[in-house]
Amino acid sequence: MATRDRDLKPTIPGLAAAAIWLLLAAAGTALLLISLTGGDAVSWSGLAGAALLGLLLLVALNGFLVVQPNQAKVAVFLGRYWARCGARGSTGSTP
Repeated sequence: MATRDRDLKPTIPGLAAAAIWLLLAAAGTALLLISLTGGDAVSWSGLAGAALLGLLLLVALNGFLVVQPNQAKVAVFLGRYWARCGARGSTGSTP
């Protein structure tokens, strides 16, 4: 079975992806602290939002990759070839 050669989209530069990830991590930490210390009662919706954001950030860590010069990375989805990433340097993509 022949496979088409497709590029991995969408990708953003690695530094921008790391900055976005760090900003979201800081926002999740702030949400967690505010929901725990925001008054007499614990805000369960704030805790749930912080936990969901933390889980999404852990999944997003799989999207960071570094491609060396004259190399390519292959994306596999459910055990099948999906696309390749041939852009040099660090990139961020959707995991």
